[in-house]
Amino acid sequence: MTIDANRDNYDVRHRKLKNNEVKAIPKHVHKQFDQILKDPNVKPHLVEYYSYQKDLMDSFHEDLEQVKDITHKRKRKEIDAEDLRRKKMDETLATISLAINISRLILNLVASIISGSYSIISTLIDSCMDLTTGSIIYLSVQAINNTNNFAYPRGRQMLEILTVIVCAVFMGVSNILMIFSSFNAIVTSSVDISISTPVILIVLAGIISKFLLLLACLKNGTSSSRILVQDLRNDIATNFVALAGGYIGYHYYLFADPIGAILICSYIVFSWCSTACEQIPLIVGGQLNQQQYSRIMHLSINHDPRIICLDHLMVYHIGEKAQVELHIVMKESLILKDTHDIVEGLENKLKDLDFVERVFVHCDYRLDGDE
Repeated sequence: MTIDANRDNYDVRHRKLKNNEVKAIPKHVHKQFDQILKDPNVKPHLVEYYSYQKDLMDSFHEDLEQVKDITHKRKRKEIDAEDLRRKKMDETLATISLAINISRLILNLVASIISGSYSIISTLIDSCMDLTTGSIIYLSVQAINNTNNFAYPRGRQMLEILTVIVCAVFMGVSNILMIFSSFNAIVTSSVDISISTPVILIVLAGIISKFLLLLACLKNGTSSSRILVQDLRNDIATNFVALAGGYIGYHYYLFADPIGAILICSYIVFSWCSTACEQIPLIVGGQLNQQQYSRIMHLSINHDPRIICLDHLMVYHIGEKAQVELHIVMKESLILKDTHDIVEGLENKLKDLDFVERVFVHCDYRLDGDE
């Protein structure tokens, strides 16, 4: 986003917050917003608008509180420690997932042989793909954590996005083949299944183990963990459907089994295609949402009173997180030391935002856009 010098420059000389206003403004705005949101006569679209504004002001307040002690000399070290902890947890969860998938592969193979159920066989294929995707994720985490910083100065975090797309391709192709096989079984009436107690216990054991791992991944909340969450959620849903389809097919309606397999595989294909499409903007440099733009502008405007205005702001994805390119305008009479300290302090604050990876702040004495 380029701010036109003659029309839309953000002159902030009369809009800056005083130090004692950092806490006062959210309380004041909250009171007004609460009155509006509680009014039953307010139209739904206005409720949505004011709810968004309330959340935005909360974010402004939290950002200012979070970075109030950060300067050009002091950065927040806790983030590095937290990132390190999350990376180690990623590695642990990936290892556990790999072990569970190996166990499930063997158990689902036994269950498929015993039952002959297309629904159960679809979970076997899913287990094979789980093992493949789990291995890819494990290797990806290992590569990221053991990056040669000389060969890759900016790290290899983009491997996380690439991993999602590769996993989506594997899962999509394998499940489409299973859909064709299930349709063929319906057309040729070649369905012969047997759902016994051991088969039911095997499927239930897989559901329980996956659910426990799902809770751990949700708590960790990293990109790699979200990949595992997507996979685990699919596994739990498909195992339930497989068990129901096989049981109904064995006891009531024979074709419920291949129909269950088709439903399972179709869901997995749709889910992974949607996930892959969500990753494309992260690779090609898609823009962030409006709230994140607003948070960056608000933090920049209130960083230092010597910043006259913002001339140019561009924010785009470089993977899971974003790169910020910002031009600020200050008086040309300021000495180099002051401009350096202001710029570096602002960079440190913006890097502290959880969705920001890199920040480039350019200091100028006139409005010239992104030139």
